[in-house]
Amino acid sequence: MTLAERALDVLRRNDTGLFIKPGPRVYPFQWNWDSALVALGLARVDPGRGRAEVRSLLRGQWVDGMVPHMVFHTPAPEYRPGPELWDSASCPGAPEVPTSGITQPPVLATAVRALHEAAPEPGFLEEVLPRLDAWLESGWGKTLIGLRTGIPDLDDRTAGLRGLTVLGAQPNSGKTALAVQVAAGVAAHHEANDAAVVFVSLDMGRDEIVARILSHLAGLDWATLRQGSPEFRGQPEGPYLNAEDHARQ
Repeated sequence: MTLAERALDVLRRNDTGLFIKPGPRVYPFQWNWDSALVALGLARVDPGRGRAEVRSLLRGQWVDGMVPHMVFHTPAPEYRPGPELWDSASCPGAPEVPTSGITQPPVLATAVRALHEAAPEPGFLEEVLPRLDAWLESGWGKTLIGLRTGIPDLDDRTAGLRGLTVLGAQPNSGKTALAVQVAAGVAAHHEANDAAVVFVSLDMGRDEIVARILSHLAGLDWATLRQGSPEFRGQPEGPYLNAEDHARQ
C-alpha cells in the first residue's frame, strides 16, 4: 500500500458513520481541527464523505455561531474529562448535542473551500457558508455571551469567559497578575456579568492577594506598591511614592 492508501485505510477504520474519530480508542469524540483536516484530506478522494464530516461538526454549533473544539455525539464514559466537565446543556445558546465550551481557529473554512474546488455542489455552500460566517463573527467577540473581563483583547477573542478556562504559562511569566486582573475586571462588571467573584490561591495568603488586587487597581507594579518608587526605596518610614506614581492611585 502507498502512504496515501494507508492514510485512507486509517480514516475508514476510524469512521463511526457519523464522524471520523482521531484515534480508534484514545479519542472517541469529534474534534474540530481533526475533522477539518479529515475533510481537507477527503476533498480529492471522497468529497461526499468530506461534506458529511463538515455537517457532523456543525451539529455542535452554538446559537452565537461558535463551533466548539469537541462534540460529544456518543457516550464514551471511559474518556475523561468528558461532557460532564463542560455541562453545555445548562448554558444558554448551546446545541442539543453536548459540546465543549471553547473553540479553535476556523480551519474548517479552508476545508469547505477545498471540497468546493474539488467537487462543486452549490447546495452545500448555501448550507454551510452562513454558518461559517456566523462562526467567524462570533470569534471576534462582537457579542459577549460569557463574563466580561474588562480586557478588550481577551473579551474580543473569547466572547467572554464561560465554562472552564485554564491559564497556563512558564513560571514567573505573569499568570497570577493576569488572573488578578481578570478577577478584578469580572467583579468591576458584576452587574453586567450577574456574577460574584471568589479568588482562591494555594500559594498566596489573603494579604498578598489583596495587595496584588490593589496593585492592579492603583496601576502600580507590585514592587512599587511594596517598596515605593525606585528613587525613594530604603528610606526610613517608607515606602514613599514620587509624584507620578502617587497620581496613578
